[in-house]
Amino acid sequence: MNGRAALALFGAWLSICIVIIALNARDHSLFDTDIASILPTEERLQHDNDALRVASALVADRLVLMLTGEVDRPKLASARASLVAALERSGLYEDDRSDSEASGQWLFANREELLCERSAAAFDAEVAKTTYRTALARIYGVGAPVSGDLLHEDPFLLTFRLAECLTSGTNAAGLVTGRLTQPAFRVEVQDRIVAIVNAAEAELANEGIRVLRAGTVFHAAYAASEARREMLFVGGTGLLGIIFLLSVTFRRFSSVLLVTALVGGSLASGLAVSLLVFSEIHVLVLVFATMLIGLAADYAIHALSARADTAWPSREASLALIRSPLRMSMLTTCAGFVSLLLLRTDLFNQLAVFSAAAIATAWFMVSYFLIPLDRPPADRARATARWRTLCRRVDAVTRQQGLFRLLSAGLLAASAVGAAIHTNLDDVRAFQPLSTTLLGEEDAIAEQLSGDGNRAVLISQGSTLEAARLTEEAALAELPDDIDVQMAYTRFDPSLERRSANRAVLESRLFSRYGKELTTRLGLASRSSDGSSGSSGSSGRTDSPDGAISATSSTDEPEAGRPQWLDALHYTSSSGQHYLLAQLSPPPTHLEITTPGADMVDLAATFTRAFKTYRELALWPPLIAVLVACVVVFLRYRQTAAVLIALCPALAMFSGLVLPALAGIPLSFFAYAAALVLFGIGVDYAIFLWNREDSDENWTALSILLGATTSLLSMGLLMLSSTFPIRSFGATVACGVICAFVYAFAFIPNARSPSSAGLRRNLTRPD
Repeated sequence: MNGRAALALFGAWLSICIVIIALNARDHSLFDTDIASILPTEERLQHDNDALRVASALVADRLVLMLTGEVDRPKLASARASLVAALERSGLYEDDRSDSEASGQWLFANREELLCERSAAAFDAEVAKTTYRTALARIYGVGAPVSGDLLHEDPFLLTFRLAECLTSGTNAAGLVTGRLTQPAFRVEVQDRIVAIVNAAEAELANEGIRVLRAGTVFHAAYAASEARREMLFVGGTGLLGIIFLLSVTFRRFSSVLLVTALVGGSLASGLAVSLLVFSEIHVLVLVFATMLIGLAADYAIHALSARADTAWPSREASLALIRSPLRMSMLTTCAGFVSLLLLRTDLFNQLAVFSAAAIATAWFMVSYFLIPLDRPPADRARATARWRTLCRRVDAVTRQQGLFRLLSAGLLAASAVGAAIHTNLDDVRAFQPLSTTLLGEEDAIAEQLSGDGNRAVLISQGSTLEAARLTEEAALAELPDDIDVQMAYTRFDPSLERRSANRAVLESRLFSRYGKELTTRLGLASRSSDGSSGSSGSSGRTDSPDGAISATSSTDEPEAGRPQWLDALHYTSSSGQHYLLAQLSPPPTHLEITTPGADMVDLAATFTRAFKTYRELALWPPLIAVLVACVVVFLRYRQTAAVLIALCPALAMFSGLVLPALAGIPLSFFAYAAALVLFGIGVDYAIFLWNREDSDENWTALSILLGATTSLLSMGLLMLSSTFPIRSFGATVACGVICAFVYAFAFIPNARSPSSAGLRRNLTRPD
């Protein structure tokens, strides 16, 4: 293949990748920022996968804003209305007060079957007396919004009482509460919501009003912004470092352009293939993928090094120099990345596909793009002589096997210390960078609104909606009084059994005791002997075998007039199982719910348990990779010593995992993922070094040194990230790459019996 054909092939492939990326970008967001995407699959299946997703969204999609300032109440109310209108125009926000009329009608219709108290027994004689006196105070109060019709229908003003206790806090003048209509973890949702709030904040600042923010969408937007910034920093710095290194080493601008094009094409290919498979990838995949800059550059460096050392022979002769080790390196590196599939998380599934596609593309492009386009310099003899001089110097140093074994002993000793003192980090709350500004604003809101901080979700299930109601009511009864039940389905729509108990206690302790006295004092015509509103106050629910709540049918379909937000607390799985969701704050600690079918889900704790479990299990994929590699290299080279090609990277994996402990970086699930990648890199070094003994070449050491340096530039910089998963990944790879380099030169040379020493050198390398 000549240069023109190679350039045309590269252009065609790059165009295809760009079209795939553009088509996906046109239809939907390319990137996901949901932390649930890095949750191992089995943990999500512990409950119903969709039920846990809905529970997560119930918390994550809430949005709370508070307007504060030294201004009067009408001005705050006006500012609130303006902000809510801007949010609603986006189509991404639904305000809690938008359903206020339906909520009021629901409470009015069900007022004699609902209680503020968690149980009917809690509505005792003292509570009934207080309810009666409060009603009188409201009726006789100045400016009380009580009409004659309302007194006739609801003389005890139970609707007011329920509205205050079940929807407390949402009517403050400057408070904005609602839910997002699209997932908070979508980048386009974050960008639009943050832009609207920022614009309102700038405008209201001129009026002396400050906007306080609370909600996952703001934290997710901050984390996404940090990830993009770090991607640019790590990727840009790594690429610039590699360009500088290649410029100094090869002294040919064309080499720099070829390596840059190869890296860009490989990354574009990885992204395009990933989008074909997943349609959307996590934003952290892009940050992790910056390490591929070094890996893809390694292949180019090996090819350019071999060609420079042999005075730029033909394409066929150049491929003969590197075909076998490059193919083995590609296969083992891809195997290392594909092993990430064993970790069974969306994040690493995407990273495995992205990386394997990029590495395979880099390998292909070396043969069909880079070599045909790598033209010899004008003064080929001089360039070759300079290159060989540099190679001999590096080769002379790296052949000091005693020195490298001494370094290996030191690294292994340090690794032993790291293994002894290492700590583990599984807490998902430490995985993302947090904005101190946002945390401060959330604390300020929490001081005025209790329960807007950490939350847990109670998931109650049943074969019918009525069965799920009974489960939730039993579970809520187990909670201590200091746990605030912020939103619970059965507080607004209880079971038939609880409705009957509530009506009975109201009749016995309120209506019978104070009904006649109240109607007499108010001069109302008695509608019933006990002062209740009779049938007019009933919700009209009928007992049915499946616990239906419709006034006219016995299905589980929502009753007409039901507030829409109430349906958000009910989910029906594809199997027909019903789930009810209740928000609790603060999350109960050391409390085990014993009600069958109910489970307390602290989402942060759930994720933390998952990562702890998978960190403990994540040791197996690297071990499997090592065993498979041992078998492959033995079958390929037919020498027992060939297993060193796998054992040296295995030692490097061990050191990479524990050496960061010396710098105070704890061991995590992400470090084991890095270990798999590190194994592929280490095998790359070992294979090329093994083949050096067969061909008696002296360019291999310099090529490996350049490859290790580019890996450190592209992956080692990840350890500077403020995002812990990336920092853990980068620290493991950075330490491991150094160890892989040292261990390879300490144990691979002289480990084999050369079968064809100097054969390739005699065939392809001019004297």
